[in-house]
Amino acid sequence: MSSSSISSTNTLFIMFYSLLFFCFSGNADTRTTTFDFQTLTLTSLKFLGDAYLFNNSVRLTRDLSIPNSGADRVLYNKPVRFRRPGSPNPTSFSTYFSFSLINLNPGSIGGGLAFVVSPNDEDVGDAGAYLGIPTGTVAVEFDTLMDVEFKDINGNHVGLDPDSMVSSQVADLDSIEVNLQSGTQVNSWIDYSSSTQ
Repeated sequence: MSSSSISSTNTLFIMFYSLLFFCFSGNADTRTTTFDFQTLTLTSLKFLGDAYLFNNSVRLTRDLSIPNSGADRVLYNKPVRFRRPGSPNPTSFSTYFSFSLINLNPGSIGGGLAFVVSPNDEDVGDAGAYLGIPTGTVAVEFDTLMDVEFKDINGNHVGLDPDSMVSSQVADLDSIEVNLQSGTQVNSWIDYSSSTQ
């Protein structure tokens, strides 16, 4: 479900709950899949890399005093169909989740995290500026670094990455007074409409 690459002196907490809602459009074959993680369990999630569950939060990096770059990933444990059988169009969905980036070493920097839709449940992706986003995926990145090679606008933005680390859409979070590096809780709502893409 989500993927992250941040310095191990930063800790990511996905707090409270995640809600993912899929709606298959069509007259005769309308199906809805919902899940709500008000209580996170090891059986509902798949952890890759250093990701782990602690006090009903997901932590994507270990609390290490030595800076180290890593990529970690937490997935919903059951595959979710993003296309209706016989249809080339992806499914509309909405998701809501909360997270905090907590930097245990203010002198270090981190990369951020990403919500990823992926056909692969094994690859973690590359660390550092790549935010752990594997190739062949669509991601919404919450980025705390300005990476010139990816044409980032600044070190505090959200971007849509369709199979590329260069965002096709980007928003400056400073403009709405959200600071990803502040350690405060950030609430994210992601909507995807298959009719408008």
